[in-house]
Amino acid sequence: MLSNPQYNLKIFLILSSLTVLSPLALDAFLPAAKDAARHFNCSIGQIMISWGILSVGNGIGQIFHGPFSDRFGRKPVLVLGLFTYFLASILSIFMDNLISFYAVRFFQGIAMAATMIIMRSIVRDLYNITQGAKIFSKLFVVLAAVPVIGPI
Repeated sequence: MLSNPQYNLKIFLILSSLTVLSPLALDAFLPAAKDAARHFNCSIGQIMISWGILSVGNGIGQIFHGPFSDRFGRKPVLVLGLFTYFLASILSIFMDNLISFYAVRFFQGIAMAATMIIMRSIVRDLYNITQGAKIFSKLFVVLAAVPVIGPI
């Protein structure tokens, strides 16, 4: 149970930054779909498959990141997830065929799952049920704003 408001603000800002990564990866890509289709010489529908593949990677990643963070600690799993996410984001720029782009987006999804799981685990670790519910409600407001702000 945390009572220091300044510490709570720091925790909230960190958790907010973890919260926005997942929808940012999903929604910020949408305006670039047409350009990506042109780059890969395919339809926008084929590009949108990468959105689904990212979501599948995200779902699979959640299965593993929770137990890994319980065993190895929150920070190592989070740092590895963020590094993998960053690396996959950079690699996606250099992909020259659709299949390799799909693979990179899959690993990006697995990596972004780390932020979702670790964010929830940190709230569970630091706050009781009532405080955790309040933090989650604030984080979901941040989460709801990202699809509006992300494409801009």
